[in-house]
Amino acid sequence: LPILRSAGSYRAGVQFLKTWIICMNFEIARAIRRKFHVTVRGHHSPIPCAQGRTRLHLCDLWGELGYSRGVEIGVHRGKFAEQILTRTQAHWTGIDPWCEYMDSFLTDAKQGQFYADTVSRLKPFTEAGRATIMREKSLVACQSFSDESLDFVYIDGDHSFDAAVQDIIHWTPKVRTGGMIAVHDYMPMVRGDVRGAVDGYTYAHQIHPWYVICENLPTAFWVKT
Repeated sequence: LPILRSAGSYRAGVQFLKTWIICMNFEIARAIRRKFHVTVRGHHSPIPCAQGRTRLHLCDLWGELGYSRGVEIGVHRGKFAEQILTRTQAHWTGIDPWCEYMDSFLTDAKQGQFYADTVSRLKPFTEAGRATIMREKSLVACQSFSDESLDFVYIDGDHSFDAAVQDIIHWTPKVRTGGMIAVHDYMPMVRGDVRGAVDGYTYAHQIHPWYVICENLPTAFWVKT
């Protein structure tokens, strides 16, 4: 009898968890529709967000959803990081090697200056304990994070197909169910293929719906289920 009771409690717990996840995802989907003025029904992914919506609206949405821990891959000079930290209450970790790499027109010296700019710009947040800067390659830094430990990841690193798809593959497990994966520069480009990486991953993993913020440098994003 104790075993039966235990089994019954387990099944009830699993059912409750499934119901909770469905309700949570429904609320997040509704928040996305309101924020980005999108219609999912009858549309195939990717679903375009309304004109005038930008990735700053995505930051606002993370704040409204109470996301508390996120990672940005590819920080450059820290300008978008500053927006994330201003528009949310999340702890942000920025990961960027700030070094010269293949097909890059940026020298080590220039990247070093970008790193210094980032440290200076984000000093108020690092001193307040809300920001961590990791000068490290993405896939190396990824090993420092537990699975399901993040509310969001924003990928804007190496734009080659291989690097972009590897970032998506390795960072997605670090995001919890109900969190978001976002990828910047979803567009055709000469020296990279971020768009191909996103298209291939979302197709292979049957992700739907997923969205594109249609600004000059588009961002693709989806909710982890």
